[in-house]
Amino acid sequence: MIVHADAELLAEAVAARLTTRLIDAQAARGVASVVLTGGRIADAVHRAVAASRARDAVDWSRVDVWWGDERFLPAGDPQRNETQARDALLSAVPLDPARVHPMPASDGPDGDDAQAAAERYARALASASGPGHQTIPYLDVLMLGVGEDGHVASLFPEHPAAHPDSYGEATVIPVYNAPKPPPTRLSLTPR
Repeated sequence: MIVHADAELLAEAVAARLTTRLIDAQAARGVASVVLTGGRIADAVHRAVAASRARDAVDWSRVDVWWGDERFLPAGDPQRNETQARDALLSAVPLDPARVHPMPASDGPDGDDAQAAAERYARALASASGPGHQTIPYLDVLMLGVGEDGHVASLFPEHPAAHPDSYGEATVIPVYNAPKPPPTRLSLTPR
């Protein structure tokens, strides 16, 4: 376990490790992938990467960007993890838009059907998977935060969606009646 003196130092350290991991992945395979998360520390990490000169060592046009969870709100809503990541990092680096894979929004092709949106994202992950990875692509970095209440992604302690029996083999699930607003979310599962 590595302990940092404060949130700012933590964000800078994680940003450095994230950048290094993406560079190493590209050196090894030519491409890299990252799963982003939301929250206060994640936002600080995104901003630290954007402000770092080392970010220019990453070929951002060869980085696939996914999300570990999302607040099921309309596209562009400031509470969406995607919106926060775009504002803090993604708008500052030369990404290939075809490699940015946000979770569906509540005003997307599935409307407010969170189950259909989760299934859509699961299909996107599966279609990007390579040999040996049948349900998700190879992921170089999976950023996960832990909320004050212990939630990881949008899987909240003691919430029915957090129990393996509730999601079976699903890689992406809708989370209804989340104990933290907004009440409907999408989340990757440990599968």
